[in-house]
Amino acid sequence: MNVVFPERLKSYMQANHLSEMEVANKLSVSKPEVDNWEAGVSTPDLTNLINLTKVFNCTIDDLVFGSSDVVVKHTHSMNFWYFISHYWWLLFAFGGFLGWFVPAIVDVFK
Repeated sequence: MNVVFPERLKSYMQANHLSEMEVANKLSVSKPEVDNWEAGVSTPDLTNLINLTKVFNCTIDDLVFGSSDVVVKHTHSMNFWYFISHYWWLLFAFGGFLGWFVPAIVDVFK
């Protein structure tokens, strides 16, 4: 894997319409430090890398290596009907448990 961090940093800054100064302010670092990252003179530490991924809404792999296919984020909201259609069999297990548990508790309190 080739490290393409300076190019990816530039492209993310352009895509998000952020200047070096704006990125520096968001990360609480100096503008020359961001300039050095962009020029490839130095690289950010892990904390700043994580903060950069939050600013650009990307993964570290994508930012450093340019490979966004490594981690794919899936977000799927689950509602009641989705749950019932995919996990209907749990109703039988829960019903069986209640069929055993409720009479046992009733017998204890008789």
